[in-house]
Amino acid sequence: MFENDTIIAAATPKGAGALAILRISGPNACDFFAKMIAETEKFAAAKLFTTKLYTVKHGAEVLDEVMAIKYESPKSFTGEQMVEITCHGGTIIVERLIQFALELGMRYAGRGEFSQRAFLNGKVDLKKAESINRIIHAETVTAHRSAVRHYLGEERQFFDSMRADLIKMMVALETEIEFSETDDVGEEAAFTAQIATLLDRMKGDLSAELHKRDVLHQLDKGVSVAIVGRANAGKSSIMNMLLGYNRAIINSRAGTTRDLITESCVIEDLKVQFVDTAGLNETTDEIELEGIRRTRGAINEAEMILWVVDGSQEFPKTDFNLIPRDKPLFGVVNKCDLGENSAAKSIFEGHQIPVIAVSALMNEGRDAIIEAVTAVLREKFSDMEYETAIGSEREAGIIRRMLAEIAEVDLAYPPEIVAESIRSLVNGFDEIYGKNSPDDILNKLFSDFCIGK
Repeated sequence: MFENDTIIAAATPKGAGALAILRISGPNACDFFAKMIAETEKFAAAKLFTTKLYTVKHGAEVLDEVMAIKYESPKSFTGEQMVEITCHGGTIIVERLIQFALELGMRYAGRGEFSQRAFLNGKVDLKKAESINRIIHAETVTAHRSAVRHYLGEERQFFDSMRADLIKMMVALETEIEFSETDDVGEEAAFTAQIATLLDRMKGDLSAELHKRDVLHQLDKGVSVAIVGRANAGKSSIMNMLLGYNRAIINSRAGTTRDLITESCVIEDLKVQFVDTAGLNETTDEIELEGIRRTRGAINEAEMILWVVDGSQEFPKTDFNLIPRDKPLFGVVNKCDLGENSAAKSIFEGHQIPVIAVSALMNEGRDAIIEAVTAVLREKFSDMEYETAIGSEREAGIIRRMLAEIAEVDLAYPPEIVAESIRSLVNGFDEIYGKNSPDDILNKLFSDFCIGK
């Protein structure tokens, strides 16, 4: 994707708005922009990093008045000559400005091409480039905080210290291979013990970070809360109430929901994934049976269960055989507007299951459910506890491979083979920062970025 030409793209989303930003980057960025404006001499004389007002003219037609700032290589985001243009927002004006630029000989940038040029020109490492993408797509404060830490390089000490220890060990091994003339068994045993201690410590530290990363990844996707119960208990109505809009179809006829309906929302910075499930009823209908099978799968994967019962109906005690109680569970007695069902409440309480009385029809009890969900999830997931040095799934994959390599190191092998294993681990740390990443991996990674980033 990367070529030594001049590219342009919008750096802000499409749509109406007060302002939009365009980026130009490449060896002729300033020359191209000068051809777009009436004030050529003013732009030529403008100081670097200084914003000035210019008139964009396409022939005799004025397209817009814009603010622009110019950068010279290497003092720019991409490391190339750059111009950043702030124009009026709106789809048409942005499209016309870009079309004008293309007519002059610029090329429309590919996805992530600005960041890729920054990486290839040594302005950012691969981990920092990925963190930019994560900052843009963060949906919670936790995800944003983690991405910013990685952008600022606050995790580098964790990886750099292990890499430095490995290099010391590798140098010592290679020195032993080249120059050692001793057959002292005691010295060899002590040296082998040093390597074993280092690898064991690395294994423990990397495994702990990988666990934290897996938890953070789960938080990024959304913590699953399953809404379960018999058909027509009001599960879909409760889901709609929690979301604040009608996501699930509701009907007085039982069995309307036959598949899983999943929707996410952010509650006090926790991304929660509510799952509306098919009713856990006795049935011979093949479609309903498949829905029940999927419901059981959702229950197994959920971090928390909201067990909904119809407060206006008798509570079948046999349902206690259907709902597992090996994870946080709340009994939600729906339709309390028809009168409180003390029997359902007492049965729940008798099994030490906390009860929340609600009326989805009257939109009553939402705050109580939200408080219960938040309290349970806050207790399980702590922002500070799960800060991790591992950012992206790409990094997590490299760490998993390195852990597998550590497990395969046999210190009984000749030092040449052990040294090669340690060199491979050093290369793993370099790969995290993109020092030895193949072009096809880089192209795939940056193609996941936004255009203009």
